[in-house]
Amino acid sequence: MRNYSLLVLVSSIFASKVSAECFATKLGYPCCSVGYPTVLKDESGSWSVENGEWCGVSDDEECWSSSLGYPCCTSTKDAILVDDNGKWGSENGNWCGIVEAQQPAEGNETTDAVEFAKTYMSKLNITDNCPDVAFNAQENITYGTLQRITYYSSNTKTDRPMNILLPPNYDPENKKYPVLYLLHGILSDQNSLIKPKYSTPNIAGYLMHEGLAKEMIIVFPYTYAPKDGIEVEPGFTEEHYAGYNNFINELLDVIMPYMNENYPILTGRDNTAIAGFSMGGRNSLYIGYTKPELFGYIGAFSPAPGVLPEEGKKGLLTEETFRIEDKQYTPYVTLVCTGTEDDVVAEYPSIYHGVLTNNEQPHLWYEVPTGGHDGITVSSGVYNFMQTLFGILNE
Repeated sequence: MRNYSLLVLVSSIFASKVSAECFATKLGYPCCSVGYPTVLKDESGSWSVENGEWCGVSDDEECWSSSLGYPCCTSTKDAILVDDNGKWGSENGNWCGIVEAQQPAEGNETTDAVEFAKTYMSKLNITDNCPDVAFNAQENITYGTLQRITYYSSNTKTDRPMNILLPPNYDPENKKYPVLYLLHGILSDQNSLIKPKYSTPNIAGYLMHEGLAKEMIIVFPYTYAPKDGIEVEPGFTEEHYAGYNNFINELLDVIMPYMNENYPILTGRDNTAIAGFSMGGRNSLYIGYTKPELFGYIGAFSPAPGVLPEEGKKGLLTEETFRIEDKQYTPYVTLVCTGTEDDVVAEYPSIYHGVLTNNEQPHLWYEVPTGGHDGITVSSGVYNFMQTLFGILNE
């Protein structure tokens, strides 16, 4: 790690503005200062609002620290040092820039972010059931490569397994890829959603082959992550649920930094999605709505109870907090679905849909015909959700 005096010296030399030239200047608009979040995308590029007027977000800058030669912080919000450029944190032994929400001058851009999400999601033509041609392997399609890796977790103090699906024609030397974190259900593991009954690798390969989804890396983590690795007897108990509740720390503090260090990934909420089945859907809603500055896309397929209080039990959130408080971080996509025959999670997905609706949170909701708590529902959710990711509906 570089010492403080050197950092301050270097920081004072560089300006905190992006280049005066970007796509927006050709259209009569200024370029944004580094760090302003994207609130609208069109055929010209990415837009934000600074000092009450539209500005262009440079593709060359991920946050203000990029212009100084340092990465953006992916999870930490704890400042070690503050100088004229901004707040500095540390991840994986390296300095990184902490991006804070910019305060709007007029507040109009927050409405634009909400309207953008509504408009963007309306472009998806939902398919009730995953087509056979996507679910089953096809001879003329090149599918992704599955890696089974092990990493050390400072959260659980153990070595942990994780599966990583690399896209077809993976080119780590010349490309960076957006990331989807796909979470399994309770009493399952990282191998669950790659099984034939869910067919996630086939669906992903088909959609990428057909140009219906962007090339991406899909991460299948093991989501039972009890603090300090202290496990309890598996079961439908609050003590066992606690290990899944703690996965938010595993993901933010360990897995995301690991992916950033070991794989060529694109960072930022524009390039990061989270989704899951059952307990994984529950956690995706919880994590996505707790950390919307990190995740631009959220999917929940037959999400399990626990996000909200029920029957005298505390929830991870409440009806009042199941919303995005800072509207500029409204997810581009929130998709919730369930099977018409799902008697395991029963009415809970519909309850989540109802609360999101009452809280005026833009989202997609649908029911999968004949789907139970099974591969029919999951494959439908994955098939539709992947077609929304990373801005592809605007291309």
